[in-house]
Formats: sequence, structure tokens, C-alpha cells
Amino acid sequence: MEPSVREELLKLVQRLFLTPGQAPPKAVMFAAIDARTRCSRLCAVTAEMLAESVSGSVCLVEGNFRAPSLPSMFGADNHHGLADSLRREGPIRGFAKQVGRGSLWLLSSGSLEEDGLNLLNCDRMKERIAELRSQFDYLLIDVPPLDVYADAMVFGRWVDGALLVLEANAT
Repeated sequence: MEPSVREELLKLVQRLFLTPGQAPPKAVMFAAIDARTRCSRLCAVTAEMLAESVSGSVCLVEGNFRAPSLPSMFGADNHHGLADSLRREGPIRGFAKQVGRGSLWLLSSGSLEEDGLNLLNCDRMKERIAELRSQFDYLLIDVPPLDVYADAMVFGRWVDGALLVLEANAT
């Protein structure tokens, strides 16, 4: 990663999560305006930088059930993730995988079946997001592009803020 891009991402982490005197958001959704913006990569790198900057735990959540990309960025598989946690019992942390340095976790989208997209609107999703909020200090949720899908509207109900990515590598 170019030093100038890394510096801009560090500024983003500091402004969003580490500003003294204000309570930082606990859960932030990263949403691209369109698929060309590489929003998932931005979300992943931001999570890594945040994990390096805080003493608490950071969970990166793959909220893109349609075209998941976060697991491959971390060399992880996509099974046993969020969709699985909606169908099965057990603590939410048991569906997450520790990646990178010690405080960074990844909750992949998981095994999708025919009912996978219906899971977004189920009551269990609200419960699982609440459980994630209680188990981790920070949640960064990557969602599908806004110009194609309305999934962000669902996740938007349970986050403290949304970071809209308009164009990669531009301010």
C-alpha cells in the first residue's frame, strides 16, 4: 500500500474512532456507492489499522452475502460464519475467526443456502448483531454496493454510523 494511502486511512481511523473527548462509534457500516470502489478492501485495512491502534477487540463482519470477499483477503474460508450463526445455536464468537494480530476477528458471511438472503431480515439477525456489539469493542461491517442491493438498509438499523465510499483513492 502506498504511504499516502496508508496515511489517509490512518487519519480516517483517528477521526472516526480515536478522537479525544467524544464517544467513538461501536459499530460502523462500510457501504460503496457502486461496485468499482473497492470498499471491502478499505473496510479490511481500516479494521487492521484500528486493531493495531486500540487495546480492545475489533470484529470485521462480512455483510455481503452476495459476493463475499473479506475471507480471501485474510486467507480464511467462508464457511461457519454469520449465516450459519443465524441457523444454529452457540455464542457468536464461536463463528468468528481470529485473523491478523491478536485483537482482530473476522466473521465471514458463512455458508449460504437458498434462504440465505431471507436471513437478513429475520429477528435472529437483530439478536446476533446485538451479541456482536456485546462481545467485541468495535464492529466494522462490509455491505454490498448501494447501487445494486438494498442490504445496507437492513444493517443500517443496527449500526452507529455509515461510511459511504464514493470513489477509491480519492478525497
